[in-house]
Amino acid sequence: MTETLDRAELTIELTGPVVRADHVQVDGRAELVAALDRPADAVIRTDSGLFARLCGGRTTAREHAERIEFSGDPELAQRLVDNLAFTI
Repeated sequence: MTETLDRAELTIELTGPVVRADHVQVDGRAELVAALDRPADAVIRTDSGLFARLCGGRTTAREHAERIEFSGDPELAQRLVDNLAFTI
């Protein structure tokens, strides 16, 4: 991301085949947490296979927009899915 995100709470809901919800709290740095302190600023909902491909940089969110649902702040959610790819 080109802009820094000072404070936000996000939820990523995976719909299958792996079903789970991950909560991310950003306060300068992002941290995976068991629960959020308040309702999420943005929620992203997609299937776990697509999520893995996005994180691995194998595809882009724009190529699969119809398979990704947002609620809350759509700009924040879009920024998150556009920047999921990482390398190890």
